Amino acid sequence: MSIIELLASLSLLLVPLFFYLTRNSRSRAPSKSNPKSYPLIGSSVAIFANRNRTTQWTSDLIQSSPTVTVVLRRFLDDTRVFTGNPANVQHILKTKFYDYEKGSKSRQTLFDFLGNGIFNIDGDSWKFQRQVSSHEFNTKSLRKFVETVVDTEVSQRLIPILSTAAANNTVLDLQDILQRFAFDNICKIAFGHDPAYLLPDLPEAEFAKTFDDAAKISSGRFATVLPFLWKIKRFLNIGSEKRLKEACSDLREFARNIIKEKKQELRNKPSLETVDLLSRFLNSGHSDEDFVTDIVISFILAGRDTTSAALTWYFWLLSQNPEIEKEILREIKDKSESPVYEEVKDMVYTHASLCESMRLYPPVPIDGKVALRDDVLPDGTVIKKGMRVLYHPYAMGRLEMLWGPDWEEFKPDRWLQRAGDGVSNDGKWSFVGRDPYSYPVFQAGPRICLGKDMAFLQMKRVVAGILRRFKVVPAAEDGVEPVFVSFATSKMEGGFPVREVLSDDEKPACVKSSLSGYEDEKLLISQRLKVLERKLHQFASHGGLPFMANSDCSEEAAHGGLNAGESLDYEGSQTAEQTGEDNSSMQGDSPVSNGSLPAHGMSSASFGKHQVVATNENLNGRLEALEFDRNFLEHAFNSLQSGKEGLQFGAFIYLFIYIYIVLRVPIEEIV
Repeated sequence: MSIIELLASLSLLLVPLFFYLTRNSRSRAPSKSNPKSYPLIGSSVAIFANRNRTTQWTSDLIQSSPTVTVVLRRFLDDTRVFTGNPANVQHILKTKFYDYEKGSKSRQTLFDFLGNGIFNIDGDSWKFQRQVSSHEFNTKSLRKFVETVVDTEVSQRLIPILSTAAANNTVLDLQDILQRFAFDNICKIAFGHDPAYLLPDLPEAEFAKTFDDAAKISSGRFATVLPFLWKIKRFLNIGSEKRLKEACSDLREFARNIIKEKKQELRNKPSLETVDLLSRFLNSGHSDEDFVTDIVISFILAGRDTTSAALTWYFWLLSQNPEIEKEILREIKDKSESPVYEEVKDMVYTHASLCESMRLYPPVPIDGKVALRDDVLPDGTVIKKGMRVLYHPYAMGRLEMLWGPDWEEFKPDRWLQRAGDGVSNDGKWSFVGRDPYSYPVFQAGPRICLGKDMAFLQMKRVVAGILRRFKVVPAAEDGVEPVFVSFATSKMEGGFPVREVLSDDEKPACVKSSLSGYEDEKLLISQRLKVLERKLHQFASHGGLPFMANSDCSEEAAHGGLNAGESLDYEGSQTAEQTGEDNSSMQGDSPVSNGSLPAHGMSSASFGKHQVVATNENLNGRLEALEFDRNFLEHAFNSLQSGKEGLQFGAFIYLFIYIYIVLRVPIEEIV
């Protein structure tokens, strides 16, 4: 029998069996919280249909479940439990900590990417890595991190780049900028290495793309409906698994170069002035290159992706909630220009707003463990040995039972209390945290995130540095929520294109007042153009010349177009006497009301049209010149703010402002 005949025979047997089993499934009827499950394949049909929105779909299931726990059966009874119940979270992360581990399947799935790094192991190796790493997160190290590494990166790299973008009115991908910022920071603090990815020319971040590919493909293995497929692709070295192999090879080459530099540095100078995380591991006797490489990659994942993801969504939320942004700005302005460690720690409202942002958009939306033995969760869910139990921070941040009926709202006040409520007595906000099992954004129990305090300090310093100088405005003006995507960590699909608008506080007073005047005059001219257009329309309709008297302006003012009493004369270009003479002349020489012909033999229609069109063109020209003047001044001062032109340019601008604004010399004569 040929292979084709054998396959045909098997299909004739299996297809009827499949339809018989699915038609006679004894599983529960489908519901909003329980997708239809079939023998052999479980809920694989629904899982596949929602493969591109797994986080949102499982969140919907949890929210609609009476127990906020959902059991999903996959191919060949591969069962996974998703829970948003805080009691269940505490059970697996603390109470039964030693009964739930990463597990061999999870380690195998992520091994090509993370190897034996701290996020992919259990037991003694995990304890050792955590113990050595903990030295980097004491108060002394955190102070150094804020006042040297972060401050330098903010003041010397981040702010100049944003200033240039503001000056040129260019669009930046803020997600990319924040990833570069976080990557430079984690490499400096953890490895003593400066990759210099956040530079004015924004060098091609090949490493970032490689890292994202590795994270996406590795985490995608978990979502595969048929788990063995990725193993077959890896064996054949095809498709996504081929790309993953190449990406991981590049990542490890990058990590090995960092390790090589650090080893050479330690040989040349055994007693370093500052000891970073990598030095601690190398000095601990663990010099195995593969082991240390896994550590480097794991800490890049922790330091680069989580904080940048949190900040990206944070700035989007602020752009949608201007009143909250104002409250944060008030707190920032109470601090010094470059807040010291204590001031950053004391930014209570900003801290609360970051917590609230991560409630809605957690950097790690889903995480889980594998049961080492049979168990029963506090809500009664039966767990069998080998089952994967996943807690769901994304869904938990959307549960009414935890956050109330207004859970959809961005409300930092949830995390705060005022003086007089028994918490504080100084009239300021006081932060009131949630238990980590209701808010497991930083994990909980023995594996709670070591870098939690460092992450908050870094994020608050970035927020203070940016908002003090700029307003972040999304380039997309439709207000539509960006798409939340999740790999190993969350991202904003397509990046976060923004425009950085220089805050009013950053503009010199004389320029602010002048620009404000420009805006007023621009509005007035625009309103006058509307009056002219309306009169021209009347003229075209009735064949008569519309007389542009103050009565017209008063009429327009009544409709909100002009302030009462304003005339259509150019401000500063005509005196009241001149206006009167012009009007007299018009009435005397061009008595259109009685049908007489105006001077020069022109008809009333021709004369009226000529007058209105000329006035219209004059006003349009003035409007364009005004806009040019304004843009030039803004660009000049934004450039000066970023320090690009230096003192010579500053002197030129000062002279220009004096001549143009004070002496009122037309710009054409200056240039």
